[in-house]
Amino acid sequence: MVNNLFDNIEERQEIMNIALFLKDFCSEMQEYMAILKVLEGLKNQLVQNDFITETRRGVEQQLLLEFVKVFDKPNFNKEENCSVLLLHDRVEQIEKVPYKSEIMNRLQTLQKEFDELVSNGNWRNKKVAHHDLRTLNKWKMDVVDFQKVEALVFKLDNALNLILRYVCFIQYQDQDQANLMKKYKHSLSELCDILNVCKEQGALS
Repeated sequence: MVNNLFDNIEERQEIMNIALFLKDFCSEMQEYMAILKVLEGLKNQLVQNDFITETRRGVEQQLLLEFVKVFDKPNFNKEENCSVLLLHDRVEQIEKVPYKSEIMNRLQTLQKEFDELVSNGNWRNKKVAHHDLRTLNKWKMDVVDFQKVEALVFKLDNALNLILRYVCFIQYQDQDQANLMKKYKHSLSELCDILNVCKEQGALS
């Protein structure tokens, strides 16, 4: 039977809201990833710069915090979390969805890959979401595989596009990662020009 826009409309509206919030979170994470790539590409020129080092560390922390939240439990203290698992539960309840099996498999695979990724050092529970005292003594950011984090974010983004298209009948226009990097390279170049002017004027002394 062909899916109809007016079938399960309230359920589809809720799924759309969750999926769009998750898309927003993915967009935020892609912004952070673009910033980190730009800084990585300039690491030789920016070596031993305390301001850049702390900026990068802050962006990494914020990326990881957003990352773990989208893969959080669907409920906490009787309140719902906007997460992949909540979206999975909502899609599971709706009927007559094209590619439902593929959508469900994708969401389950994403959650499994996330669990495997954070199991290395249990950094989700021990450092990012909580300051576990024992972990603080031995924590190193390199325990996090940022390439896998990035890959998982893009996989989630693609799964959300599938849900929006076949459950909510929405075509979503994604931002281009190359354009994001260009934006932040330009922004960093502008910042350098501003700092040079400030230095010439003695504002940084």
